[in-house]
Amino acid sequence: MAGENGKIIVAPPVPDPVQWHEGMLLQPHHFQQSWLRQDALLQFHLSRIAPFAHGVVRMELDRGALSAGRLRLLVVEAVLPDGLLIRHDGGDDRLEMDLPPLKDRLSSPQRVHLVLPKYQPGSARPDDDLARWRSRPGESAVDENTGGHAEPIPRLRPALRLRLEDDLPPGMVSLPLLEIEFKNQTFQLTDYEAPSAVLLPTSALFREGRALVGKLREKASYVAEAQGGELDRAEARQTVLCLVAGLPLLEGLLGLPALHPFELYKALLNVMGHVSILRSSLVPPLTEPYDHLDPRGCIGRLLAAVDLVLDHVAQAFAAMTFEPVQHGFRHRIEESWLTGELIVGLRLKPGQKADDAADWMEAALIATEKRLDELGVYRLRGASRRGLSAEEASAFAASRDVMLYAVACDDFVAAGEPLFIVNPLDRAGLRRPADILLFIPNGAGTR
Repeated sequence: MAGENGKIIVAPPVPDPVQWHEGMLLQPHHFQQSWLRQDALLQFHLSRIAPFAHGVVRMELDRGALSAGRLRLLVVEAVLPDGLLIRHDGGDDRLEMDLPPLKDRLSSPQRVHLVLPKYQPGSARPDDDLARWRSRPGESAVDENTGGHAEPIPRLRPALRLRLEDDLPPGMVSLPLLEIEFKNQTFQLTDYEAPSAVLLPTSALFREGRALVGKLREKASYVAEAQGGELDRAEARQTVLCLVAGLPLLEGLLGLPALHPFELYKALLNVMGHVSILRSSLVPPLTEPYDHLDPRGCIGRLLAAVDLVLDHVAQAFAAMTFEPVQHGFRHRIEESWLTGELIVGLRLKPGQKADDAADWMEAALIATEKRLDELGVYRLRGASRRGLSAEEASAFAASRDVMLYAVACDDFVAAGEPLFIVNPLDRAGLRRPADILLFIPNGAGTR
């Protein structure tokens, strides 16, 4: 499987199997080739089943050395993009980088990568800079059958090193571990999080995901409960459905003791698809693809995008239905609602064109009952009205068949009296909407 910059597991070529036969003179080469084949086969299948299986498992940094200008890793446990498991726990092989000579290059944040030469046949030459392995004396191992006859077993250790991202040598497999910059005369770590195959409940993404779950539940409960006797239930059901449709999957994943960041990314895409119906455009915004090398970045931006949609949903507005009357609709207006403009929504009849409803609203008379006759005499339309922009409309979570207008609270609108929205010119009611909704702040009274 081809990968780009280590974003997915890349399987090495799989050697042909060794032909074992009776009487063959066994050499270390035979066992090495057999091991290489088994290892490559494992990576081949892993790259297809779990292409994002690599990442940091555990890492400990010497904070004291960092303040002194030296990046030193005490413990690193990770899986490299080629599937190799790395365990570094200090000892004689230090994994560190001197930072003062890099001040100029670190004036802007740079990622520090753990690098290792890619496997090449015959790359075990100890003096070669591209050698993947370094030989070291191993501890003695006993015969596992008898427990005796301890023999020293030489071991191979990966030839690990650290490099800045702008200086990654060719022929290497690399994994970003952290991001560092020289700022305010000190070397500082940024909030970058290394790729990982496991998110724990202590991680920032886990916490932010749970915060989103709480916000979705809070919004949905608020919309479901914020209803008076005249509240339009169809609007409430539509909003609640969009808010909770993706909630069980996301909540279930975040209830686990650990999860893969890609699973969180997919669950958030599911949530985004549902809540985007509440946007004025109805279409989800473009989202960036999953980036396993920067899960904190790509998932964090997706979380922010979902949060932005939710901020425009159910912002304490209840939808109340106007009462049908001859040539139109009416609704009693409370004094607490007169805050500059009244927001009304024209719900289209099935198959009705938006232009027809817009023409009906443009020609409608909007006023209290006692001023309707005055409008006819002087050929006035009453209270001024304007269509809401897409950005303004997104705050009211109206369904796609509702056209939103702002009606000025001028002299034609009075507290304590019914407000009429009628169009006597449309006697047959061909252009009249199915009904009209009034959006008011919750807590402002719904009598």
